[in-house]
Amino acid sequence: MSFPRAHRLAAALGALAVAAAVPALAADWPQFGQTPKHANSNPSERSFTPENVGSLVVKWNANMGSNVNTEGGAVIAGQRMFVAGFDGRISAFDLDGCGADVCDPLWQGRTDNDITTTPAVKDGVVVVSSADRFIHVFDANGCGAGTCDALWRGRLKQGAIDSSPTIAGGFIYVGDLAGNLFVFALAGCGQDVCDPVWTAHAGPHEAFNSTPAVWGGSVYIQTSYSTDFDITGRLLVFPDGCGQSTCPASWTADLGGQAGKASGPVVAQGRVFAGSSRRFGKPNKRDHVFAFDTSGCGQAVCEPIQTFDVGPEGIDTTLAVAGTTLYASTNTSPDPNTVGVVMAFDIERCGLRCAPMWTGINFTEGFLSAPVVTRDVVFVGKGPALEVDSGVFAFDANGCGQELCRALKLVRASESGNYLGAPLAIARDRIVFVNNDNDLNRSQVTVIGLP
Repeated sequence: MSFPRAHRLAAALGALAVAAAVPALAADWPQFGQTPKHANSNPSERSFTPENVGSLVVKWNANMGSNVNTEGGAVIAGQRMFVAGFDGRISAFDLDGCGADVCDPLWQGRTDNDITTTPAVKDGVVVVSSADRFIHVFDANGCGAGTCDALWRGRLKQGAIDSSPTIAGGFIYVGDLAGNLFVFALAGCGQDVCDPVWTAHAGPHEAFNSTPAVWGGSVYIQTSYSTDFDITGRLLVFPDGCGQSTCPASWTADLGGQAGKASGPVVAQGRVFAGSSRRFGKPNKRDHVFAFDTSGCGQAVCEPIQTFDVGPEGIDTTLAVAGTTLYASTNTSPDPNTVGVVMAFDIERCGLRCAPMWTGINFTEGFLSAPVVTRDVVFVGKGPALEVDSGVFAFDANGCGQELCRALKLVRASESGNYLGAPLAIARDRIVFVNNDNDLNRSQVTVIGLP
């Protein structure tokens, strides 16, 4: 069942009015990285401390389908949680669950191909990018039925793979695999299918498979460049609108490797931080995490003002910044008998070439998520390798006074599962973690909290 377009638009306008009257709480996590700057930090979330995370438990699981989990994460807006899956559906849940251990969606929205990205919510609508070459905009309150059609769609040239939509101001920003950046009005265009307000383009052989960050009149996005002879990537910076339909880059930078899955630049402390994974084809350098001045360098191509040593394999996720500390997920560890899970760097005191202050360690390798920081704790997702479990690590955000720090807690989502690196979201006293329970053949969002 679906409502006529006029009814759907009226519902959306009603939701917009309610959203305008009730501002979102600071503790919400409504899009990739929490804000358009993607700092992956929620300092207003003060429920979790180094003293109490040892008692974290699984509160309930949201059933999003059978084997449909991806590197796309869940988001939290008000009392709703939204997540999308490889079956091309977006699912909405009540954040408090349904009173049972496992809950089905309140409603689902459909697209015509797989979704491997994180949704974004603002002003009563939820946006998701899909491999079907569209963004889809749904009423966040649903449509009164179990399955809902989009209010409108935005036309892309190629599929959006690992480029989650970013909402900033009244606009939606997303990249596609053909290296096109698209910007749409959040309110749509009054039609069922809308074209972008403006676009920008990468170079030949480049794809936008990272999530754009938006701040201070600029759009920052990473690329993956692939030929038979080289696999690497760049940071591209565009003016946030230039008065024309297509905007040229303000400046670019070499990142020494391609953008990883579930990655994107982070804007904080007057800098834009970006990382890359290992370079193939041409010599791979040790430097893979960089800071640039947000305003560039006055040249077309800029050099970093800082580098952070995460090892020659680089990183596959986005970074996190809380205060003056940069956090990076990495398998590199100073101890050959352990595996690094997260490294912490002092941005202000470490100079031009930065070594970690401390490294949070694990003893079995697995997929890693971007670090997510509350006021006192940094959380990182874990997937199976030598062990079969998946779950969430909690570390003291200030370290342990040693070079190597063990986790304060590992909350297991399942004893036999997998995890593909979906970003965590933390808000309203909840940690949400997208994973797969292989025993039950169920993809789920595990909702974690204090007893």
